[in-house]
Amino acid sequence: MLFRCLRAGAAAALLGACAAIPDDGALTARVKAAIATDVSPTTASAIDVQTEGGVVRLSGFVYSEEQAVRALEAAASVRGVLALQSDLRLKPVPPPRAP
Repeated sequence: MLFRCLRAGAAAALLGACAAIPDDGALTARVKAAIATDVSPTTASAIDVQTEGGVVRLSGFVYSEEQAVRALEAAASVRGVLALQSDLRLKPVPPPRAP
């Protein structure tokens, strides 16, 4: 976070803008944990979470639209998430096996 404050410039630091910049690494970890708890550990491991400036992007494959919605809801519930972007895709269902 300090590095970000330095990049933002001394004027922003003096105005307290750095205090509003979330710690992206910690936020990513909290979002992953929320997905693992609220949806499932398997779903959490299949979803990539990237955070930049409090904007969280979920990407990866899920088995159902319900899983995607639940993962997005879990991510949105995490304190510090300023915005949420989704690049979640439904995993193709394999065709049934022939007897």
